[in-house]
Amino acid sequence: MDRKEFFKRLVVDLPLYSTFNTLRDALFNALAVEPRKPMTRDILVGIITDRSYNQTIDDCQTELIRTFVKPEDEYRLYTVSTSCNIDLLYIVNMSATSVPKEGVIDSDKAIAAHQMLIGTVPESGGPRTDYSVICLAEKHELMTPAKYPKIIKHELVHAAINHIAADHSDIREFIRTAKMIRNGLSCIEADDNLPVPVEYEFIELVCNIVPYLSLPVKKENGIDKFMEDAVSVFGYDEDDPLLAEGIAIITEVKQEAESAAE
Repeated sequence: MDRKEFFKRLVVDLPLYSTFNTLRDALFNALAVEPRKPMTRDILVGIITDRSYNQTIDDCQTELIRTFVKPEDEYRLYTVSTSCNIDLLYIVNMSATSVPKEGVIDSDKAIAAHQMLIGTVPESGGPRTDYSVICLAEKHELMTPAKYPKIIKHELVHAAINHIAADHSDIREFIRTAKMIRNGLSCIEADDNLPVPVEYEFIELVCNIVPYLSLPVKKENGIDKFMEDAVSVFGYDEDDPLLAEGIAIITEVKQEAESAAE
């Protein structure tokens, strides 16, 4: 599977847009109504303990939380169940200005990260629920007001892709191959001395651009709007050939889908 087929499968054959839209609406609704005040440490410890007992959190997710939230940090968290069968635990560090590069974090510039635990089909035969943890450092030295919602949405796209990939071996294989050079095993730190494969960069581009494409009726969406933000929000080099290649692939898939629908 090449990059074009990967993107086409996700957005034409599979429900990436609708899955992301469901996650976004559920999380941002929770952010709008739940308290923003810091929470006590025992709440987080209790959630980790309960999820460990129920096998709805794994070692990588626990390590992600412990990397992002130290005992001295203030934080708040949101637990969100969604109609697309993804259970979200979203944790915001309210005080740390950086995140250490360790364990599941492969860069000292990381502002947020996501880990998913694929669930099991219940004995009743009902739908499987997958469990996502997203952590974000809201006071990170690289954070800006413009980046804040974009970073959250980026991680939600990762969650949507991983959820879909659990049922589709071709998508899983593309992701596995892309990550192989980066980190080999899920909880092993990446080697910065190795080249980043174009497939990995493309997945990151997809996670950045899908929020601009999933609701095309909104005037602030679309590829042109993404390109306006590419440098200032996402840190792309405007002359980056991989960015140009990725946008060309995404544009081609979009145009083909629109032509087929006419």
